[in-house]
Amino acid sequence: MGETMNDDDDAFPHFSARMDNGDLAWAVADANGVSLAVFCRRLKLGWSGERAATHPAPPRTRKSPPQRPSLKLSTFLADGQLAWPVAKTRGISEALFYARLKKGMTPDEVVYRPVMPRGWSVHRR
Repeated sequence: MGETMNDDDDAFPHFSARMDNGDLAWAVADANGVSLAVFCRRLKLGWSGERAATHPAPPRTRKSPPQRPSLKLSTFLADGQLAWPVAKTRGISEALFYARLKKGMTPDEVVYRPVMPRGWSVHRR
């Protein structure tokens, strides 16, 4: 009850930001493809409502891991089995599977070499 309109403006700056002509800036930003997070970040940086809404939106980046189906489906062990399912059942992660292949190990070495705990070295005394 004791909250003023000014307190709400601090919590939700996109509701109070205006264009130079008085229109709400968030509607313009949304129409321009600027996400709410980017728009609010711009306002917190001190950008005007006009600039925050009309500046081009940054390109969206994809954060999914790279897909490598070709090696998982085309790497075979000496006995003819696919290497990836066997490696997975032996506790070898996908990252380690590809790292070992990249090092030049044979598929059998990739699958059957034990996984060393973090911090352990083959050269330990």
